[in-house]
Amino acid sequence: MSFLDGKPWTVTQEHVKLKWGGSGLQCSLCGHKFKAGDVARFVFANGTPDACCGNFFTCVGCDGPDVLQRGIQDHKNACAGAKRWGIYGPDWQ
Repeated sequence: MSFLDGKPWTVTQEHVKLKWGGSGLQCSLCGHKFKAGDVARFVFANGTPDACCGNFFTCVGCDGPDVLQRGIQDHKNACAGAKRWGIYGPDWQ
C-alpha cells in the first residue's frame, strides 16, 4: 500500500515518526496533526497549472471533491498574508 495512490489510508505510528517537514504529518488545510489510526489522504497538486502549493495531506474532515481547489486558495491566502506581514520569502512563488 502506498499513500501515493491518492486514496485515503490509515496513519500508522511509523508514519507519525517520519520527518514530514517542520510541522510533522498534518492536514495542510486545518493543521490537524495526524495520530496513528487517523485517516489521511495525499493530494497531488504538483502539475496543476497555477497551483503553486505543491502536494499536500488532508484529513477526512477537510477532504472532498473540491479539496484541491480549496488547497490552492488556502495557499494563495497564506502567501498574500505573508506578503502583507513582510514575512514573504523570496523563493516563494
